[in-house]
Amino acid sequence: MAKQKKIFYLLAIFFLIFSLEQPNFSQVNKEVSKGSSLISFVAQPPLSQDEILNRVKAARAARQDFDDIAADVDQRGINFVPQEQLFNQLRFFRASIVNNALARADERRKALMTQPKTTETEVIENLSDEEKQNLKSLPFIEQARKVALAYVSSLPNFIVRQQVQRYGRPLVEGWKLGDYLELAVSYAVDRGEDIKLKLKNGRAANTTFEEVGGLTSTGQFAGQLSAIFSLESKTQFTEKGSTNFYGQPCLVFEYRVETRNSRQQIKIGNAQVITGYQGRLYIHQESKQILRMEQESIEIPYTFPILDATSSVDFGWVNIAGRDYLLPVNAQVSLTSREDRFTALNCISFNKYNKFDTDVKLVD
Repeated sequence: MAKQKKIFYLLAIFFLIFSLEQPNFSQVNKEVSKGSSLISFVAQPPLSQDEILNRVKAARAARQDFDDIAADVDQRGINFVPQEQLFNQLRFFRASIVNNALARADERRKALMTQPKTTETEVIENLSDEEKQNLKSLPFIEQARKVALAYVSSLPNFIVRQQVQRYGRPLVEGWKLGDYLELAVSYAVDRGEDIKLKLKNGRAANTTFEEVGGLTSTGQFAGQLSAIFSLESKTQFTEKGSTNFYGQPCLVFEYRVETRNSRQQIKIGNAQVITGYQGRLYIHQESKQILRMEQESIEIPYTFPILDATSSVDFGWVNIAGRDYLLPVNAQVSLTSREDRFTALNCISFNKYNKFDTDVKLVD
């Protein structure tokens, strides 16, 4: 993994960044693929228990490592409730990294299926009475815009634990396990995100977040969403059908922001560039809230060392100080270098949300 250490970092958005039901990506992917070149990464369906076990057995028989399987579990998630028997089987095959990825995938599944505990989420409390009255008369995407911007302005000050498993993949090989980071992220409405590196590979970090190197990102909480729905971005939206996302009915919209209207920045060393971006939004049909956001950079200059930059964010309900908020529970960010096609991937989970206070600390 020496090669991974030379890789870049990303500032994702530069401000200017129950019965068990699973997401049915196959339907929307089929619809989006018709006459469309959007999204170089297409969300694959979650893995089944048999798929994971069969791949682990095959890798064990071939004396191969399990890194690629773990990366797949982290990326795609799972469509089942894992039992202790499965974890024991993976321990027998000495597939500890798959066990760890499976545990993360189960936490992701549960987080995305969590329902609000309170009846009033007050997502649009910042809309005026007139705006609330006129909301239903607007086109669907304009309703989503109003709700998204109201959501951003209604976010509380909070602190959250961010866990990052990093992978790297050379052009003709599978994913290789990188390092593990644990971050404390505080978000304040007036100043955005503040990130502190707490652990690296399970040990207390002796560097700052800015010094850690490799692929990092910001903007998952409000930056990307604000940018997409900002009128200054002049975002083009196209409805692309419907899908079921973890038991929740959604309409899917493709979107595109041209470079001339963008504030998204990719940075590698001293080189940086503003790019346009495009992607997909999964919008709840009733509440008009964003449940999943996919994005890729476009029009990256040929002279820039990054060939491809993509990200996705999944939103789930979390309770902070007795009130429910729809906040990121999972994210993925990847960058591919132009010279050797090496790809760096971060699989991120967010948990232990708390109201931000100077006395609040993240605990294990």
